[in-house]
Amino acid sequence: MLLIILIVLIAVIAVPVVTLYVQFKNISYIPSVSIDRPDADVMPEYPGGMAECMEFVSKNLRYPEAALQKRIEGWVLVSFTVGVDGTITDVETLKGVYEALDEEAMRVVRLMPKWKPCEWYGKRVPMKFTMPIEFRLKKRK
Repeated sequence: MLLIILIVLIAVIAVPVVTLYVQFKNISYIPSVSIDRPDADVMPEYPGGMAECMEFVSKNLRYPEAALQKRIEGWVLVSFTVGVDGTITDVETLKGVYEALDEEAMRVVRLMPKWKPCEWYGKRVPMKFTMPIEFRLKKRK
């Protein structure tokens, strides 16, 4: 019983993370929503939901030629804020792999249309997101 209470307590206190996965060509995309207001009335949302967000990233993300030639792969962890009007601001790389990959991941996040903003206690507030984007090459045969 104590173990169940401890697990529930950890689940309630810990910052929830929502993770989805899609692979498109040479690029994997896992949006991870770091929620800094878990009790928000309305969570920020990409227009059309996370499936549309994944499609947007898949269509717009390009493997940089410099990284492709050097066969560089890895995860780029991009952080951004969804503002009170839904605009994407404060885009930065929290963990990079290679400058060209880092810049490409941030470029695509900056291209995103306005999101539906977060509402907390009936008031629109900015919310920070963290999105890992994986750049992975197909295996050579």
